[in-house]
Amino acid sequence: MEGMEASARQRSLSDLGAEFGRRNPAEGLALVRTVIGLADREAFAEALISEWAEVAPQEALAACETLAAGELRASGYAAAVRTWAEKAPQEAANWAATRLVGSARQMAVAQAAEVW
Repeated sequence: MEGMEASARQRSLSDLGAEFGRRNPAEGLALVRTVIGLADREAFAEALISEWAEVAPQEALAACETLAAGELRASGYAAAVRTWAEKAPQEAANWAATRLVGSARQMAVAQAAEVW
C-alpha cells in the first residue's frame, strides 16, 4: 500500500478494518499498532471499532482503551459511540458523557447527538 495515494490507501485500510470488525475484531485490534501513520491507523481503527460496535458495543468501547492515548483513542470512542447511538442514542450519549473526559467525550457526545 506504500505506493498508493493517501486517500485511496485510507479507503483500502478502512475497508480492511471493517472486514476485521465483522469477522475477527480482536485480531484486527492487534493489527492497529502495525499500521504506520496516524491518518492510516485512524482509518483502519475507526472502521474496525465501528463494525465491532454493531454487534458488541461494550466490547468495542473496552477495546478503545487499548488504543494509543490521544487522537486515535478519541476517534475510536467516537466511532463506537456513533454506531451504538444508531440503536440506542440516549444510552450511548449518557455513557459518553459520564465515562469519557476531554476531547474523547466531546467527540463521542457530538457523534451521538448527530445520530440522535
